[in-house]
Amino acid sequence: MRALRRLCNGIFEVWMYLQVELHGSYSIYRMRLLNNYTSSTSALRASIFLAMAPFPCLAILTLIDCVPLAPTESGYRANFLFWGRNCLTISLMTRAILEQLHLTVPSLHFTTWRTLSISVIPSAGSVAFMLAMTSLIGFPLPFTLVVGIPVWFLGLVICFGIFFGAKLRREAALRKELLNYIVVIACQVVLTFIYPAYLYGFRAIDSTAQTFYVLLLPIIKIATKNWISLFLGSKDDLKPQVVILNIEVFNALYVASSMQNATSITTTLALMLVDFVLAWISIKDVNHFLVGITSLLDKIPADHPLKTANFVEVALQMLDEDAQLKKDVSLRYFSVHHYPDAPKNKKARVHLDPTSDERTEYIQKTAQVLFTAEFIVLIEFTEVIIPFIYSIYTIAMFELPNRVFYPQIRALDRTSLFSMLGNIAIYDREWRMVQSNLFLWICYTIQNSLDHNGADFSWQFSWLKNAHG
Repeated sequence: MRALRRLCNGIFEVWMYLQVELHGSYSIYRMRLLNNYTSSTSALRASIFLAMAPFPCLAILTLIDCVPLAPTESGYRANFLFWGRNCLTISLMTRAILEQLHLTVPSLHFTTWRTLSISVIPSAGSVAFMLAMTSLIGFPLPFTLVVGIPVWFLGLVICFGIFFGAKLRREAALRKELLNYIVVIACQVVLTFIYPAYLYGFRAIDSTAQTFYVLLLPIIKIATKNWISLFLGSKDDLKPQVVILNIEVFNALYVASSMQNATSITTTLALMLVDFVLAWISIKDVNHFLVGITSLLDKIPADHPLKTANFVEVALQMLDEDAQLKKDVSLRYFSVHHYPDAPKNKKARVHLDPTSDERTEYIQKTAQVLFTAEFIVLIEFTEVIIPFIYSIYTIAMFELPNRVFYPQIRALDRTSLFSMLGNIAIYDREWRMVQSNLFLWICYTIQNSLDHNGADFSWQFSWLKNAHG
């Protein structure tokens, strides 16, 4: 019995260690920013932004697909529009990556000319390499987008050497920051292999096996979340956005696709159950931190002006009263060098009486609960917004001529389309990170499924055999 208890405790400790959302906290800067934002922004404005968030990505993707493509049987020469389209989409995806890089490593100064050059030159080089390989192997070139990655990355390195080489040679800390983010990008590249391979396996097995196969999803999520979190280091203010808007967007896209291809209601329910359990665990994590916060809030006298304040205001009040706390509480700077002014109100001038240890513990727990809560909010945001984007884009593609080149929708009629869609069922200040991640992964996932890009995870590549037969 003791051995079983030790085993359960060991499993629990490993599980807690792997939960990225439990191992970070807000900086004081971000706490002030959040407090200022909530006091100055109406619920209407925040709601409007949330409602409008998916449309820039949808508009760009739909415009790209408005250009009709030639059939793959016509050969690569007749598909010059496809190659132009690939160059454009890779350039836009590179631009999205550069936006994330600029926010993550702000010491790199991107001018308009540098951004344009770094977006276009590696993209054009990768498409030229794809064309050369296509002329040797055949069209569609198997895994066209993946084949172009090495040349794209080489072009990226050369461009960075030209524009930032001298600065990187001088500043070792900047070099380390950039190398760490390159590893984060490597994780994103690995995702482009893992999830399509997962989806191919999902489609290849029967409904009973699918029910258990979905349990691989949380394993993939936990492993990749920890990968990105590790190499972001102490940049906790960035972790919720970078981790969730990469891992969860990709995961939500393929969950939506898995639900579309689920062959039984049991599989669909299993997908929903996994999602529910993970969300429930995250909420329990927040409650765990809130216990300590609530116990101190209960000590505030009923007639105290801060009795009606929210727990963030109370934490900031403590910081304003005791400058020493700013040295005791871990401070991290992302892209800022000063704090915004403290809100000027009567509450901010009334002193609290907890001990120094209680103040420190309270502020640390407040920073932790905000960090974990942002993870949860972003997860739920992506799980709502991604199926919506997927559904709207599918409807748009159904009406466009290029639908015949997307395997997931070319055989659908209107009845099966709406049946499939029925089966799928705060961040305006961070819009650059949100939009760049949404566009990057939705664009890649959709473009990779195009017949012309040859993403055949059965590894049969039948069109090449027919061409040489």
